[in-house]
Amino acid sequence: MKRALAEANPDAPDLAGALNNLSVRLGAVGRPVAGLTAIQEAVTIRRTLAEANPDLFEPAL
Repeated sequence: MKRALAEANPDAPDLAGALNNLSVRLGAVGRPVAGLTAIQEAVTIRRTLAEANPDLFEPAL
């Protein structure tokens, strides 16, 4: 669901936040590689958002 919403509105940071939360939870259940993949995707999204609007999105990066 979040991916579909993010594709419809790529300026929304919701997917990055969800991936961040997923990363933490995956790490907590002993799946650090999957958690790393999720957080890397979140960082990529946040970097893209920060390039487009640094004042709004750099603090989250």
